[in-house]
Amino acid sequence: MQKGNGGGARLGALVPIAVAVAVAAAVVVGYLYLHAPRATRVRVGDMAPDFTLPAVVPGDPPVRLSGRRGGPTLLVFFDSREEGSNPYFLSLQRLHAKYFRYGLSVLAVAIDPTADGLAKFAESNGVTFAVLTDPFAAVVHKSYGTPRDPEAYFLDRDGRVLAVYTQRVDWNTTSFHKLVEQNLQLPGR
Repeated sequence: MQKGNGGGARLGALVPIAVAVAVAAAVVVGYLYLHAPRATRVRVGDMAPDFTLPAVVPGDPPVRLSGRRGGPTLLVFFDSREEGSNPYFLSLQRLHAKYFRYGLSVLAVAIDPTADGLAKFAESNGVTFAVLTDPFAAVVHKSYGTPRDPEAYFLDRDGRVLAVYTQRVDWNTTSFHKLVEQNLQLPGR
């Protein structure tokens, strides 16, 4: 009778299976983490925390968020280095061009590590709304959390948060335009 090492062989065969299961579980957890809604400290119904930040255009004065009250404000945090920033800004510019004369204020805050190149980025996208700089979200971190690219808040005329967007938004949707128009002084209303 020959003694075999059947138990060791079976155990050796299970190791690759266990590794494959562990890798698959890590992929699933990673996918769920990356696609989970992002948390923000500011919620619908809150007053938007105030801040003052420098403009990216040389010579433009710093902007205080509370100074924008009196009309609705779309506050957008972004990183110009992220893929898709140019089309996103073109969409924001179209929204601003359509509604600014009725009182919509668009305010973009760059969280890029430096302000280098931000003025050129805004100019190349034809931006006519205020673009501010807050490297690494150093100023807004305490009140808003660490904004990711992009993150946006729609504020009413008093600075109260009406909507929070923790992912890229198509600003040309009917539902968003309805929200904007409900908060503007449009002719014929």
